[in-house]
Amino acid sequence: MESCDISVIVNGHREGLLLLPSLRSAAESISQARKWGLRCEMIVALDRPDELTSQMSVNAGRLEASARQIDVDLGDLGESRNAAVQKARGKYVAFLDGDDLWCKGWLQDAFAMAAADDRMLVLHPDFNVFFGYNTHVFKHVDMDDPAFNVSVLAFTNVWTSLCFAPRQLLLDCPYPKTDLANQLGYEDWGWNMRAIAAGAVHKTVLHTFHAIRNKAISLVRQTSAANCFPAYPTGLFKAD
Repeated sequence: MESCDISVIVNGHREGLLLLPSLRSAAESISQARKWGLRCEMIVALDRPDELTSQMSVNAGRLEASARQIDVDLGDLGESRNAAVQKARGKYVAFLDGDDLWCKGWLQDAFAMAAADDRMLVLHPDFNVFFGYNTHVFKHVDMDDPAFNVSVLAFTNVWTSLCFAPRQLLLDCPYPKTDLANQLGYEDWGWNMRAIAAGAVHKTVLHTFHAIRNKAISLVRQTSAANCFPAYPTGLFKAD
């Protein structure tokens, strides 16, 4: 299997027409990264998609020559990400949900930061611009900020799911499964804590942003309505 620098994973299920702008955003970011000499691939991971989403996914190959599709029957976003990571060829993985957008320079800026630091980094954009159902701007926190305290993760998630991370970390620390019936959810929050427990440092890439679509009905809202907690690693908050 030929390796590359970055595997772009676009996760989709029932986005319909909204998948196309996300595929275009991923393809434009890949094109920009290639100008910097980076080798990239695109993987479109469809988990129980509806017909329109499947139709839209065909455009991936037209937009990006490296694009390939994997189909899974999991009904779980975290497990769908895990399945795509297993198929990825990149040293790093960059996630994009099938109705969100990146800034064009995201891939090369994140790669440059990761390559320049000897630590195991999980990278997030400087800002998230939420649009749609509820519009607002959210600034990510950097773990190297002296004001950061890991205990805040016991109460709230401080990083969104569209991260840039080493593939090996994602293999060693897969996303937890969502189980609303047993009040376990927030797979990205749970994974963020697992990554820290494994020795990773969450950092922000300056002057980058992601555009996140807010929907009236979403997995986050369903998870909140079920009064869920994230699955967190035992001992993360244990005092020295």
